[in-house]
Amino acid sequence: EFIGSTLQSVDPNAAGSNNNDTGVDWDTQQAVGVIHLLDPIAKTRHNQAYHLILRCLERVSNNPTESAAARRNNEVSKTDPSTTESNVSLVSSLRETKQLLSSRPILSAAMFDLFTDVMLYNPVPANSTLVPSGLSTASYQCLVGGAASQSSGAKTWKDEFSTRSNLRRLKLKLLDLVAPCRRFALFLPEKSEGIGSGDGISRTVALMTLLSGDTDPDIKNKAESYLRSHMDTYRGRKELPLGENGEAQDQNATTQDYLLGNSVSLAQTLLVFSVGGASSLIVDKSLRAQYTNDEAKLIIQSRLGLRYSADSAVASQQKALLSSTRTKVSETAVTSCLKFVAKMMDDNPKMLAQTNMERDESDAKAVSIGTRVLAILGDLKRPGSSTKPTMEAAVSLLNSLCVRISMFYDSRLDGGSNAMGSTGRLRQILARAMAGTCSILAPTASGESSSPSSNSTRAANIQIEVRNSCYGVVSTLARSKFSVDTHYAVFDCGKTAESVSAAISTSTAVMLFGCAANEADVLRPRATSALDALLGSYVRVVEVINQTGHTKASAQPTPNADENPWATLTATTASQQILSDHVSADALARSLFPLMWTASNPKKSKSSRIGAVRWTASLLLGLDKVNAVHLLCFLTGDEDMTVSMIAKQALRVDKTLGEDDVLCTKDSAVDDTVPFEELVHILLIGDTESPRPKYARFHVRAQTATIRFLLQQLYSEDSLYGGDCSRLVATALNSLASYKGKTLSREETDLIDECSIVLSTCTSNSRDARKLVIGSGFGTADLSAQALTSNSSKTRRHFALAMGHLYEDQSLWGDGSQDLSLGSWAKSTKLLFSAKACEESLHTLSGTNLVVGQVHGAAFLGAACVRAFRLAAESSNPDTNAKIVDKCWERIASIVSLLGEGLAHADVAIGNACSRGLVVAFSYESRDAPILNGRLFSAFAKALAALNGALKRFSSIDHSDATRAGSLIEAAGLLLAASTSGAGHTQSGTEVDLGPTRLQCVEALFAILGSTVYRKDDELALSVGEALARYADALGSGEWSTGKDCEEWPEKYDEVYASALPPHRHVLFTLFQRDLAASNPLKRNACAAALLALVGHCARNANADESSIQRSFVLEVWKHLSLFQQAFLKLLADPKSKQLSRESCCKGLAACRGLVAAMAASDCSDAQDVTVLNDKLLRAFGQTTN
Repeated sequence: EFIGSTLQSVDPNAAGSNNNDTGVDWDTQQAVGVIHLLDPIAKTRHNQAYHLILRCLERVSNNPTESAAARRNNEVSKTDPSTTESNVSLVSSLRETKQLLSSRPILSAAMFDLFTDVMLYNPVPANSTLVPSGLSTASYQCLVGGAASQSSGAKTWKDEFSTRSNLRRLKLKLLDLVAPCRRFALFLPEKSEGIGSGDGISRTVALMTLLSGDTDPDIKNKAESYLRSHMDTYRGRKELPLGENGEAQDQNATTQDYLLGNSVSLAQTLLVFSVGGASSLIVDKSLRAQYTNDEAKLIIQSRLGLRYSADSAVASQQKALLSSTRTKVSETAVTSCLKFVAKMMDDNPKMLAQTNMERDESDAKAVSIGTRVLAILGDLKRPGSSTKPTMEAAVSLLNSLCVRISMFYDSRLDGGSNAMGSTGRLRQILARAMAGTCSILAPTASGESSSPSSNSTRAANIQIEVRNSCYGVVSTLARSKFSVDTHYAVFDCGKTAESVSAAISTSTAVMLFGCAANEADVLRPRATSALDALLGSYVRVVEVINQTGHTKASAQPTPNADENPWATLTATTASQQILSDHVSADALARSLFPLMWTASNPKKSKSSRIGAVRWTASLLLGLDKVNAVHLLCFLTGDEDMTVSMIAKQALRVDKTLGEDDVLCTKDSAVDDTVPFEELVHILLIGDTESPRPKYARFHVRAQTATIRFLLQQLYSEDSLYGGDCSRLVATALNSLASYKGKTLSREETDLIDECSIVLSTCTSNSRDARKLVIGSGFGTADLSAQALTSNSSKTRRHFALAMGHLYEDQSLWGDGSQDLSLGSWAKSTKLLFSAKACEESLHTLSGTNLVVGQVHGAAFLGAACVRAFRLAAESSNPDTNAKIVDKCWERIASIVSLLGEGLAHADVAIGNACSRGLVVAFSYESRDAPILNGRLFSAFAKALAALNGALKRFSSIDHSDATRAGSLIEAAGLLLAASTSGAGHTQSGTEVDLGPTRLQCVEALFAILGSTVYRKDDELALSVGEALARYADALGSGEWSTGKDCEEWPEKYDEVYASALPPHRHVLFTLFQRDLAASNPLKRNACAAALLALVGHCARNANADESSIQRSFVLEVWKHLSLFQQAFLKLLADPKSKQLSRESCCKGLAACRGLVAAMAASDCSDAQDVTVLNDKLLRAFGQTTN
């Protein structure tokens, strides 16, 4: 009571005080004056009372009643009335003391300071004038100036506790007196009182935290044990303590309130211990100047101990005030305090929230705590500090703080708050945090940080943890809305731009790329993560710039390719980029490209290259596509699969490399495709010694991806009718010539494959490309040789196709005239030599010297020769050199026959090559199949017979193979269509006749419907239908020797009648009269897909070209369209119909509708027939209008 009256007698609101904070309950806030420190008499009496209380506490802690075990074992206490009375009096006094401390905050604060002084005291040399860490000058003089106990034999309190053993015993006794898990817990309120203001709980936790950093292991371990037990009090419990009435003591209290009390006061007190009282006074003065609200000022000045106030105009009071400020506690105690505050931040997301979050000054908690944390970090940053646990704890706390403040900042912006002052203060805190973090990472970014020796493993681990937390801060700030603030501090290492129109800096990006390149292996993922977060910030800012119109829509010059891409950039040079008056996304791209080229250097670390490719793909590709594509093409050849794959995905070649289909949609091409000529210029044309490598200096993997990318862009939807492929073809030819005659690796083989695809694709539609191939160093002789001998099947196939395109362009051969005779053309092209080589290779099919690769190439090259010669024979002038023409026909016929023999070969590659070779040989582009030359009838009949046997073999139960069956079905459709002109021809003495063989092949196709192989792949029915459609629509119209179109079908299926019908009638008659009437449900299900293919073929052609309506097959389908409708409806209602059958029926009805619309538009149909068809369809579906 004496101490309380002494402190209250100098209330700062009393007369003579110059304190401007009026209207504040100072008793509640534990604020006192310093007059008692200036008056020697008052100071002496205060110090004597101080030591009297300390001796009382020491006496209480020595009493055995404090020990429960002693109370149980002490028999004297049960028999001696005096002892019992003394113990009861002592317990009563302690309870009264707890009540007094609970009701008088200023006394509780004074008692907290007393305990803190004793707990932080450490002996100092007798001749030393230094004050122990954590104590103020006034408190130290008060503590050591007291008298010693009589039993100790010492003169002063300092002498009595000059040994650490005596001091340890005292601290342990006092620790037990205030510990939250002990009997008295001096500062904790009674359970019946609830948590009250929470300061008592906070003071207890603060003392435990301070002692957790004590240098004495016994004290440290005991304090940690008490603190841990207290924090685990409500673990696993969903309900908080109840009052006497059975209800919650505080409806608004949380678990954190019961465990920590006043979290803000606790955190600020621990931070003041960590930074020191003098520095805290400066922080308080700065913060109070930013707020006008009393509540905000109270939050800033809230403490658990006494807070002294002095008149700023009186020098003596200011000096006394400084003597009452505590020095910074020891490093171990600082570490303990900072770690505990960080845990508070992590466990309590609402710690920084206030009652009215919409007010302008509702950020007082966040700003106050944040400013003190930054002050601690600034105090700790000095040479060598990165290896100390204190720095580790400080940066970890900063990371937790940035998470909470950034969430606070984002919520204010999301809520549309107009409190500009609040967001400005929070932004300043975050910017300072960013600057402090970047200054810690700067040595690592520049490669100047010294690696700890092998003996300092602990120091190395601390450095790693410090930088790990720094990356967390950068990632947090980059992912928050702080990154899109118009001051752009996150991009300039925390430096705030002076104006909104300032340029976007790349300083942070340069620093993080340096970290990714120089960081330790264990932290490189963290550096990469921070780079990704910063990348997201740039993307969001660019989106905002584009939406708000800050970007000038002006053409920017292409960056100078002579700039050294491997030059090392620094944050200083990067921040000095001179840009336009307004923020320019194009200027940002120009400043980032040198950095990306530097980071993509193969000598850099994997993390650096991953960052470069991600930034280029996600950001720069949207700012400067041409230069971004250049860098991405280079990175596709990176040795790391992740870097290479990201680059390929950005170029949209990751799924198309090596594929035959190069006609891509916008989904497969780079968005907003740039002109093809610009891509060719930056990738293929230029000085090979340029610092930025072009195609010639790319890795072979990058060359492969570049070739594919250019090919896709050439044939994309945006450039399908523009763009010159000559440069691309020339590049492919040069690459092929450079590898001629060499043993190729797998990567080089992939490049040759892509080059062959370029040749086959470009020569198919560009005469310039064909001329370029003819006149190149890698000409037709090399192409035909590689088509037979290359180790890659893909290369062989595409070289063969390219040779076919060259053969078919007659203007390339001879004198270039279009009236070249067949013999002269054959002589100029040297087709006979190619055909002879192919024939010789195919003859090995039945021998023992079979080479699969040569046979595969011979099948495709021979097929190209067959097609080219057939087409040339139709369009050329009469032969003048009949001898060479006859030899060519002999070779061609032999190739056709040999291809047929290989269809059933046991080797799958050979069988598929032969079937696909026949497809190439007899493919055609017109609506009608070309007339089959009579010299091929015999060979063609043999091939059809072999095809018939292969179809039966691979659709049977013993050898069913869906893949080979599908290839054979496609070949059958083309062969049947190509042989239509010779269907009625017979020749005596031949082994096989063409007409009957055709019918046998058609029957083999019908037999696949519902067969064993159909069960493996029901989509084969669609292939069969397409093959039958080719067979039925090979000739548009004409006179047939049998089966007049006007004849009606017999009621039952007649095989003899069916075989005499023309193809378009034969197909429909067999399907409707035989297969649809089959009892096998699989057969009927398969017919649905076949019917869909037939009617779909007619509907597509009729709607695409009106002249197709007069074709015999279209008219035949139209004539029996009602049968199609009935069949589809019947199969839909069949309970045994499968999924594909039902889908085919639905689409078939739609195709019928499309054919009706085409016929009605052409006036070739009877209106009554159209009405009947529509009525049937409506009745089948309940006459609905949907």
